[in-house]
Amino acid sequence: MKVLLIVTSLAWGISLVLGQACSRAHPRAPELGSYSDAVSGGDVDTSEQTTTGGPVNEQGPLGASLVCSNLSTAYSGFGGRKLTLTTVDAEEAPVYRDRFRLKTYDVFGDELKRVTGIVPAGLLPAKATFSAAPARWYVEPQHSSITLFTFYGIAYEATLKMAQADTNFSKAPDLEGATATCESFATKAWNMKPLKVQVDACVKVALEDTVSLTTPEMRWAHALASVLTASNFLSY
Repeated sequence: MKVLLIVTSLAWGISLVLGQACSRAHPRAPELGSYSDAVSGGDVDTSEQTTTGGPVNEQGPLGASLVCSNLSTAYSGFGGRKLTLTTVDAEEAPVYRDRFRLKTYDVFGDELKRVTGIVPAGLLPAKATFSAAPARWYVEPQHSSITLFTFYGIAYEATLKMAQADTNFSKAPDLEGATATCESFATKAWNMKPLKVQVDACVKVALEDTVSLTTPEMRWAHALASVLTASNFLSY
């Protein structure tokens, strides 16, 4: 028992010394001294601190190099992209995508009504498809191709009724109108301004993918339904 306590104390002491070395040698905290200053009690010395944001190497009491580095675990998202990236570029920002949480079934009605003004009748029969949790329970939702296909049909029902009730959608979409409509609708649905590539995807549905449909309202409805089936709408 005494041996265990001694080993534990030594391990704690070593970790404390190493922790002080890293915290005091951190280039973003120049008001703190280096490792040698911490041991000897000398004045603050920033001559060895880097200006590039990198770690500072120090010599420990036994001559071993102490290197300050990120000791936390790094995780990768889809495609091997680092989750710590925070750029707004669509291809380099998994922090804005991989960390989303899927919306639960019970909020779909209010969300669709907020965006389209309609709660489609097809939403209620799909309750089992979305594994809706019973009263006073919570289940983290899991989407699949089945739930996405089902929700696209529900979203199309809502956007078609919205388009049929608005004369602005009685004219076939053109490039200018589709671009403006897709951008404004996505902004409302996602509570954020969409990227150009996202707007272009919606415009493609309106101008190319639905060209064989018979009515303008159906073309608009499919384009807007694609916005509601995106992860920016289906997740928080």
